[in-house]
Amino acid sequence: MKKIVVIGSSNVDTTLHVKDFPKPGETINATDVTTAGGGKGANQAIAAAKSGAETYFINRVGEDSDGGYITHQLKSYGVDTTYVQTTIGAKTGHAYITLNEAGQNDIIIDHGANYELTVEDLKAASDLINNWDCIIAQFETPIDVTTSAFKMAKKAGKVTILNPAPAIDKIPADLLKYTDIIMPNETESAKITGIPIKDNSTVVKAAQDALNGWDPTGGAIYYFNPNTATINAASDKTFTFLSFSIFLTSYYYYIYILSFQNNIVKF
Repeated sequence: MKKIVVIGSSNVDTTLHVKDFPKPGETINATDVTTAGGGKGANQAIAAAKSGAETYFINRVGEDSDGGYITHQLKSYGVDTTYVQTTIGAKTGHAYITLNEAGQNDIIIDHGANYELTVEDLKAASDLINNWDCIIAQFETPIDVTTSAFKMAKKAGKVTILNPAPAIDKIPADLLKYTDIIMPNETESAKITGIPIKDNSTVVKAAQDALNGWDPTGGAIYYFNPNTATINAASDKTFTFLSFSIFLTSYYYYIYILSFQNNIVKF
């Protein structure tokens, strides 16, 4: 059984289901309103646990009922929440989603306690990070915390996986130095490299551009994952990512990308 640590965000997702998105200044009616647990970190931790990995989650929730809701949901899927801490006086992260009938969505995030995660929280979990197989993180918690976690993990010879979402213009070189696997979708890839993803050839070009001058401590994998239109598909995408990451734990010194047709290409 693989052992995975996910460092990342947890949110309560409130989704407004609509026929189509409102125009600026327009008022429309929702056809339904649903609430669920979310956050890129929590979703990946649950996906890892569902795939059979022994999974710990390092995160902060707020001093509210939403924090208890998130923790209960994680535990129900088999995720160990020993290092999910409550921040006094803070709110649990919340995502506000508008989902239309075509499956497209807009998301606004209130990060809440997710941004209260600190390097001290990592130090408290140092034995875990130093002894687990794989560390996974995203960009919904402070980047300096992720960098410290990856540095700690690489010093212990562990695999580090970065899901660069939400996309940022430039990933700090110090973080990339300690990143073994990076997995953007087409939107994130375009923002990182400046190359729009249109077909397999642009996927290859984007991966080559992203890896140009990238000298991580243990090799590199650029794993491209096509974006998805629906929330259910997004969950499937997360599961695929974690399964792929687990599979590659022993092979991370190769450089790969994943094409639109889900074919692995080595170059």
